[in-house]
Amino acid sequence: MAALLTYKSFLGYKVFRSPFSLPMIFIPSSTAILWALMYSEPFGLINHIMEFLRLPREIWLANPKTVLPAVSIANAWYGTPMSYLMILAGLESLDTEPLEASEVDGATYWQKVRHIIFHMVYPIILLVALLRLIDVIRSFSLIWIMTQGGPGTSSTTLPVATFKVSFLQYDYGMGSAWGVINVIVTFVITLLILRRQKG
Repeated sequence: MAALLTYKSFLGYKVFRSPFSLPMIFIPSSTAILWALMYSEPFGLINHIMEFLRLPREIWLANPKTVLPAVSIANAWYGTPMSYLMILAGLESLDTEPLEASEVDGATYWQKVRHIIFHMVYPIILLVALLRLIDVIRSFSLIWIMTQGGPGTSSTTLPVATFKVSFLQYDYGMGSAWGVINVIVTFVITLLILRRQKG
């Protein structure tokens, strides 16, 4: 949606592109610290927004029910620039002839988006989904700094489990097994998406 809103040149369009590219200036550790502060209680920005909206405040990173969604939002924000810029580049490279022909036939903007633009950009969307999925599966530093896999095991992912077993419990055999499982899961998902793209 962000790429669709900003891929056409209009007055000040570069200003609107900047917020979607902003997370690129952060490294994962600074992103984790920033979002941990935003989720903190009682001074975090998120709870102030919740209070303004008359919604109950939460201890986001200490509640097993909210910690994973909270970390996922931070991870999604951090990964936005890559996805946005790749899809935006795909939109800007589209052949304009089908779009111009559809305008002559009286197609509305949303009809062009649904029946023409989406299908032309679909391979790029699949590629972006694959790259982001791999990035999420191997994500470690952001989760570790924000929650260390807690509370309990509520936000423990395969990389976090691999680190804990290998370097905190010194069970290198089990840690290696977790690492192999991570590689296999990533490989299988990659194959499925690539097969879908060829189909």
